[in-house]
Amino acid sequence: MNVKQEEIVIVGAGTFGLSTGLWLLRNGFKNVTLVDPYEVPSEISAGYDINKIVQSSYQEDHCLTNSLAIEALEGWQTDPVFFPHFHETGILYSTSQGTDSSEYKELLDVKSYCEKTNRRFKCVLMNKSDDFKKIVPQLTGPLKKWKGFFQPAECGWAHARDTLVSAGREISRLGGRFVVGEVSELIYGDSSVTGCLLSNGESILADKIIISAGASSVKLLKFQNQLLAKCWTVAHIKLSKDEAKKFKNMPVVLNYEQGFFFEPDPIKNELKICNEFPGYTNYVSGDEPDNSIPLYKSQIPKAAELDIRKLLSDTLPEFKDREFVETKICWCTDTPDRNFLICEHPDFNSSLILATGDSGHGFKHMPIIGKYIARLVTYGPIALDEEKRNKWKWRPETSKDRVQDRFGGDGHVGDLHDISNWVSKVL
Repeated sequence: MNVKQEEIVIVGAGTFGLSTGLWLLRNGFKNVTLVDPYEVPSEISAGYDINKIVQSSYQEDHCLTNSLAIEALEGWQTDPVFFPHFHETGILYSTSQGTDSSEYKELLDVKSYCEKTNRRFKCVLMNKSDDFKKIVPQLTGPLKKWKGFFQPAECGWAHARDTLVSAGREISRLGGRFVVGEVSELIYGDSSVTGCLLSNGESILADKIIISAGASSVKLLKFQNQLLAKCWTVAHIKLSKDEAKKFKNMPVVLNYEQGFFFEPDPIKNELKICNEFPGYTNYVSGDEPDNSIPLYKSQIPKAAELDIRKLLSDTLPEFKDREFVETKICWCTDTPDRNFLICEHPDFNSSLILATGDSGHGFKHMPIIGKYIARLVTYGPIALDEEKRNKWKWRPETSKDRVQDRFGGDGHVGDLHDISNWVSKVL
């Protein structure tokens, strides 16, 4: 059978799943089905949000991540599915930890990478609060000890939920099929996966299954501790129309250890704020990474509220006591080295393909990540260059050396079972 006539089932219709479905159909596949517990935009997708950072610069030693981000940027700027939802506002990078800190050293490394790639802009170094306020006059707080730089172009934010809707609409136009249902287990044959079983008892047969279920991937099979599902915290405050106008086209404000926020959502006039910390797990048994399972709540821990209000006190003190109109925890899944897990599963020939392990930077690659997954489906591992094959391969040997390189909080990953004090939005 011509591979493009095969039945392809994608489990998960979030960032990776939609990108994969889009690129398979663009490349001539005829039978593509996406399965998710929710209609697009899936409420449990990490991309189900009003704003997501689109970053095109990382530390210089993150060569693959940098090259992918620059490639994705072109998609954000030119692909008709994505460019209407991209806002090239720039990003203000900052830290308040001092010039000897790891945060400041990483910040300078990102700035250095920007400057070495001969782009059409110059980064602006900022050493005192007035420097920040010249770039972002909306900042009215003391910005205690803040230092940083401003990347004025080739980065910013995208309206995440609208991006998911746009991709889903194009998939349907190209002939893709969506099934609303929760996959409870995979169906196995002799050394292959032949389909999936839904919680309602319905089975869907396939020639190839792609697991792109994000943090929920661990519910479907064991990953030998290559994946660790973790969540982060989000809150929104409501602005008046006049208040929201003042933030129009504001750069993303990102502090490495305190958090980040964006210009308000243009429909609801809601300002989204996230505090920065290494994340929470949710272990259901033992403490091995495979046993952290997503738990979805419209609440955040009290500690997160305090951190968010501290960030507002330092940047936008006039809003530091404003009520939250949205609170939630958002799930991602980290690999030990924070490279994606995009490969054929070694135990099931080419019938089971993994497309997960977003490691907190999946959404910004949405315009192009499905292109590589589609190549893998079509031609096998040889379709990926050597660097991608090596960094995205099945690699359980890395689980013993898990990288923890996120700043903020107390520097340690917490667990939701240890949280007793939760904060809810105002109803």
